[in-house]
Amino acid sequence: MIPTRHEQTLVALEAYREIQEELRQAGAFDGGPFATLPEAPFVPGQPGLAQILHDLGPLPRQTLFFGMAGDGLPVLFDLSDPEEGCGRGPVLVTAEANCGTTALLGSLALSIDLASGTDDVQFGVVTGQLEAWERVEAAPSSLGVWPASHPSAGGFLSQLASWAEHLRPGRSRIVLLVDGLDLLAEAGPQVQHDLRYLLMYGPERGIWPVASVEAGRAPGLSTWLNYFPVRIFGRIRQPRLARALSGDPDVCLERLVPGVDFLLQRRSGWLPFQVPPSE
Repeated sequence: MIPTRHEQTLVALEAYREIQEELRQAGAFDGGPFATLPEAPFVPGQPGLAQILHDLGPLPRQTLFFGMAGDGLPVLFDLSDPEEGCGRGPVLVTAEANCGTTALLGSLALSIDLASGTDDVQFGVVTGQLEAWERVEAAPSSLGVWPASHPSAGGFLSQLASWAEHLRPGRSRIVLLVDGLDLLAEAGPQVQHDLRYLLMYGPERGIWPVASVEAGRAPGLSTWLNYFPVRIFGRIRQPRLARALSGDPDVCLERLVPGVDFLLQRRSGWLPFQVPPSE
């Protein structure tokens, strides 16, 4: 009998769960924050986010789940050790408008709540789309959702900057989700100062910014983009813009499925992955 796609996925996830501690001991995360995982058959038609996380079982502590890679195993981002020189740091997600950047950040928030205890990883959101975040605002792992145009967003960034000075190693990690980097980059000087501080020093002190920006607005933010060593790309149908943002003359982003397909840019090459449906 041929196994169903869901059964194939469960087999791949079970294989990962069996080796996840061996991967960490063997240094799977040492070349960068994203785990290097063994090859396995790609399984399309994957189940939803909650089902995948349930089948995975406990993830390594202080990791983010981004999605499922083409090898059928999860793409995990290690928050525990931002070693200088390993390409670790803030994460930037960019794509055309309505091509899933908010959905990816929302999936990160939901996965934190589903997979981590509130003492392990928490998140806070600054956004220009409050209605898109209603589902996660009251989640146990949520510190809150702030409208980017309101002074309360600046107050939250200032609070995070203050926390960064006092968080001790081994304590819980905080993920700052910025849904619209350009909204804060154009804010007042104090907001820009606190944001720049968090981008420069946050990861080494337990606060990890993950920001999104619409691809068409990214060229005007070149100074800010330099703070993001980790880049994730969604659909961009303008080849010249895709090449300019990625620095790769051969990159092809126009065929990615909006809101589902993304490419993680690594020093060793591109890693394609899919974001599972949240519902």
